[in-house]
This record gives sequence, C-alpha cells and structure tokens, in this order.
Amino acid sequence: YKQVPYTITKNVSFDLFTKTAYRTFILSTAAAATTAATSVPLSTKLMIPLTSAVLASVLSCVSSQPGDMLLSVANANGGVRKTHDICRDIMKSDRGFRGFFVGIKTRFIHVGIIV
Repeated sequence: YKQVPYTITKNVSFDLFTKTAYRTFILSTAAAATTAATSVPLSTKLMIPLTSAVLASVLSCVSSQPGDMLLSVANANGGVRKTHDICRDIMKSDRGFRGFFVGIKTRFIHVGIIV
C-alpha cells in the first residue's frame, strides 16, 4: 500500500528540491558576482540536501499515510476485511477523509528523527 508512493515521492521531491535550490543559489550569486564562476560554500552544500531531505520526508509521509492507515486497519482485523470496505468505513466515520491521516503527526516525528 505505502512503499511505492513513499519511495517515489521521497526520491522525486528530494531531487526537485535539491536541483531547484542549487539553481536558485547559483543564479542569485552569479547575478551578484562580477565573474560568472561561483563556488558553493560548504555550509550551503550541507544545508541544501538537509533541507531538501526534511521537505521530501514530509511529502513522503503525506503521500503514504492513507496506505499505511489502510494497512494498519487491515492488520488489526486479521486481514479478513477487503480494502474497499475499510475505505468505505473510514469515509463514513465522523472524520471522513481526514480519517486516512490519523497518526500522521507521529509519523512526522518518526521520520524527522530518522532524517
């Protein structure tokens, strides 16, 4: 349920965030510099991937949480209920669509510690 969206979101968003940040940094420093050749400081080389990893982790949690919720409910019931029935029950609950995101704060903390 959850590994494919998590992995795709993590890899693609990390790549996009990192490329965009480096491109923005290089363009802004090249415009301010008198020469076209600019080097990226070590602190920036560390902060860009770290920030990109944090943002990618948040997006990955959001994209995979519904699948994780379905998997948790299915396992809690011994795997006898169909996914369609679980989805319907979550949507009919008082939380509605938000029911798919129960426990996401805990996942943010978990993934934040890993990053």
